[in-house]
Amino acid sequence: MVALGANRAGGSGRLDRTGDVIPGNSPARCSSFHVSRTLPECALLDETPACHTSRQQMLADRVRPTSMARPPHRWPAVDDDCLFCAVNHASDEALEWYDRPIFRDPEAGVAIAALGSFVPGYVLVAPAWHLSSVQGLPTGVVSGFIDFLTRVVDQVETAFGPCTVFEHGSCRSSERRRSACLTHAHAHVIPGRYSLGSLGLPVRVFDDFATFAALPVQDRFDGYLMYREPDGPVCYAEDLGVSQYFRRHIAATLGAADDWDYAVFPHWDNMRLSIRELTSTPTRIGI
Repeated sequence: MVALGANRAGGSGRLDRTGDVIPGNSPARCSSFHVSRTLPECALLDETPACHTSRQQMLADRVRPTSMARPPHRWPAVDDDCLFCAVNHASDEALEWYDRPIFRDPEAGVAIAALGSFVPGYVLVAPAWHLSSVQGLPTGVVSGFIDFLTRVVDQVETAFGPCTVFEHGSCRSSERRRSACLTHAHAHVIPGRYSLGSLGLPVRVFDDFATFAALPVQDRFDGYLMYREPDGPVCYAEDLGVSQYFRRHIAATLGAADDWDYAVFPHWDNMRLSIRELTSTPTRIGI
């Protein structure tokens, strides 16, 4: 793990411990953890029974620590059954190798290798607060997370080249269909260009992530889609309610349309490459 604002010490050795690496594309299993069996919203939206069963099995097999250290009182929003809350607040030793943070800022959030990594360098960046979207973060917190996200993007681009950033922003109403699979906000950072503008979404355009995040509440969508292509503006549209909307497009663009489903195609090898490359050189993220 690379701690922000400090030199990396032994990060590669810790994150490259792959004695428990799961071969092939089978979901991981570990008997020493409690299992969270609450299905993500998108599991209910898949078009085929096979996808539903696969996602159900993946969530059943993805685990949380038996004892998660409670964060300080300044973190009022934490869910003991949430993957990203566990990643933010549990020790590395309590997490599976693929859920251990690559980058961590205790005041802002974490970045982990993305399950379902289409390409090496694909990471998920999640805030320390358990809220459903980046726009939902409190005013006093969101700027710190945006700064953290920006530094993570810089680091990934240094290692893997220009990146696309997107978010399936969860809606506030649990009854609505939505693109996100988890109710804890997270941004996707994926190396490459995928012509998301060709989707023809009716977007609002912002100069940067900070301006997008600061949009007045009355002007926001209940659920949204956000993306920024390399060297482009931040684009913002209403959520269409299609599970993993951007991932479906990216998978098709890469010529592997079925690979959008991370439960069926986790791409373990790409995850390992992300971890090794991003922890093998001194970090450039620190202040």
